[in-house]
Parts: sequence; C-alpha cells; structure tokens
Amino acid sequence: MCDADQCFLLAYIIDRRPCRYVPLHYQLKKMRVKETIAFIGAADNSCKELSNRLASAQYPLIFVANEGEPLAILSQQISDRMPQGDISRVECAKEGCWQADIIIFCPLQDADAALLQKIEAVTTRKILVHLSDKKDSGQSFFEGSKIFREALPNTQFVQLFPGTDPETMQVENFDDEAPVIIAQILKEAGYTILNEQKISI
Repeated sequence: MCDADQCFLLAYIIDRRPCRYVPLHYQLKKMRVKETIAFIGAADNSCKELSNRLASAQYPLIFVANEGEPLAILSQQISDRMPQGDISRVECAKEGCWQADIIIFCPLQDADAALLQKIEAVTTRKILVHLSDKKDSGQSFFEGSKIFREALPNTQFVQLFPGTDPETMQVENFDDEAPVIIAQILKEAGYTILNEQKISI
C-alpha cells in the first residue's frame, strides 16, 4: 500500500468531514504557494525544457518513473544541477499524483487506461496537462482529451504546444480556470504565451 492509499484509509477511519469547495485558482492565489507539479511519461525535448525551467523557477517537481527510465535520469540530472531544488522521484503513479497539484503527461499516449484508472481517486479537481512536442491536429487533440475527460471526469484538462521559439508556449483547453493557472506558471518559468490575449491572466 503506497502513501496515497494509506492517506485515504486514514481519512475514512477518522470520518473526516467534507470541506466546502473553493476554486483551485482562488485557493492557490490566497495561499501564495508554488504548485507541486508531477511529470509522467517520456522525457522528450519539450519535457526536458519545461521541467528544467520549472525547477529554475523553484517549483517543487515530482517525477513518476522507475529507476533507469528516462524521467528518472532527467530527475537526477536536475537534482545534480540544482541540489537546493525540491526535486523528487516516486515509482507509484498514484502516490505521485496524490502529492501533486498539477500533473503533466508527456506525451498523452503514455496515459493508458490502467494508469488513468489507478490515479482517478487522487486527481479530483486537479489540472492535467498534455505536453506535446508539436501541435497535433484538432481532431487528435479532441480525441486524446476525450479519453482523459471520460476516465477522469472531475479534473481540468489543458494542452500545451511549444512554439518554434523554445521560449514560447501555446495553451489550449476546455476549462476556464485551468489555463489561467498554467499560463501564470509558464510565465514565471520564463515562457512567452503565444495566445495570452485569449487568456484572462
């Protein structure tokens, strides 16, 4: 049983009362804390660039990967470069997603049905991000996001497309709150948002 399972068991035992829902955007702004961000999937070029920038911006990062996998190697490289950073690696996807506020899949295809089922209980009201190396067709984006939204209906979904310039990023989504949070984080990490005029930051 991983830490996430133990947490849910403890919450059930002590019969914790449900909390009144407060929008995530308001909670994070009110608390003035940096969101913990988890990475799942392959360590492609976009993932390497984004994770290094987020680490430099002092965001806590969690890499979900087994020893020797590309994300595990990337995690160690960032830790070696920034020993003062809050960088960690876990092998249990459920535990990693439970600890995170935002979960980045790179790429979307790595999120198979078994994985989505495993993390469903710990992703409620969290933001799921698909990071792509290049802009997919509208149909591909729609079909990929549909898989997410059907498997994880209580989450917010955002698509990120790097621009031709490595310091630019485009944010697309189906929710109102999520792109604001993601765009703010990207700007803190040094990115220019290509479609910022469409996002109310």
